[in-house]
Amino acid sequence: MIRVPFPRAVERAIVERATEGGRVYCEGCGAGCRSRADYEIDHIVPEGVRMGEREPLSAEDGKLLCIKCHDRKTRRDVAEIARAKRLEGRHRVIGAGPTEIARRYGLKQETNR
Repeated sequence: MIRVPFPRAVERAIVERATEGGRVYCEGCGAGCRSRADYEIDHIVPEGVRMGEREPLSAEDGKLLCIKCHDRKTRRDVAEIARAKRLEGRHRVIGAGPTEIARRYGLKQETNR
């Protein structure tokens, strides 16, 4: 998986959106972030899920999260990406041959035309 970083201008826009009264706040839980080390810019749609032609990332594609919220979301994203990959392996794409389940149990499947 290739991680696509946000352009600096987009990161600045996300930080500006999360700033109120000169203080940066987590867009997940609302906690104040004192320094850059206290927050990270997160992809709302995980990079492992984005497919096909990719449009340039915008501020709407990211969210400023404190370290705790970002860690929690990353764990959830990793589990969802793994689940999607498992499901993808079990379901046949037209013209792609038998599914993983069919191969595992020696089942014959009709060919798609």
